[in-house]
Amino acid sequence: MDRLRETIRGTDPAAAATLAEAAREAGTRGIAERMREVGNEVARNRLGNASQAQSEIEQGLQPVLSALTDSQGRTPRDMSQQQAQQLATALEQLKIQLTNITSGQQTLLDETSQWRDSGTSLLRPAEMAPAQQQLANDTKAAREQLPLPKAFEFGMKSVEAIMGAATEQLKLHTPDERVERLQGEARGHSTFRLRSLRREL
Repeated sequence: MDRLRETIRGTDPAAAATLAEAAREAGTRGIAERMREVGNEVARNRLGNASQAQSEIEQGLQPVLSALTDSQGRTPRDMSQQQAQQLATALEQLKIQLTNITSGQQTLLDETSQWRDSGTSLLRPAEMAPAQQQLANDTKAAREQLPLPKAFEFGMKSVEAIMGAATEQLKLHTPDERVERLQGEARGHSTFRLRSLRREL
C-alpha cells in the first residue's frame, strides 16, 4: 500500500490519504508481516499453516477494507438500481478473471518450486519472467476494464505490484527463494481478493 500511495499521491491525493489510513489500520494489526509469513509458508509448501494464517489475515483485513470502503462516502443504498446492477456485473466478471489469474499464479509458483527443488520444470527459467509479466498485465487489464469500487481497485494494484516485483527478480536471477516468496504473496493476495468477491456476490 505504501508503494501505491507514493505512486498516486500527486494525481489522486484523496485516494492517497485513504490508502494512508488503511495502511495505518493494517500496521496496527501486523497484517503486512503476517502476509509475508503466509508467502513464506506457501513457498515452503506448508499449506496447512498458510491456510490458518490466511484466515487470521482475512479477519484482520476486514477493518482495513472498511476503511477503504467507508472513504468512498457512498453506500449501496445511495446507488441507483442501474448502478447496483452494473457493479454486480463488474464484480462477476472480475471474479472470473481473478479466478484465472489466481490459478495461473499458483501454476507459476508450482513451476518455480519444482525448479528450485529439482532443477527442472515444464517452464524454463527464461519463460517464467514473461509468464509472470502476463499475469501482471492480466491483473491490470481486469482492473482497468471494469468499474470497480476503490477498495478492490487498490487491492488489485497491490497484486500487480507484487507480480511486477517477481517479474523483475525473474529477469535478473534464476528462480530463487525471493521469487518464490513474491509469487506466494501474489497468490495469497489474489486469493484474498477472490474470497472477498465471493462474499460480495
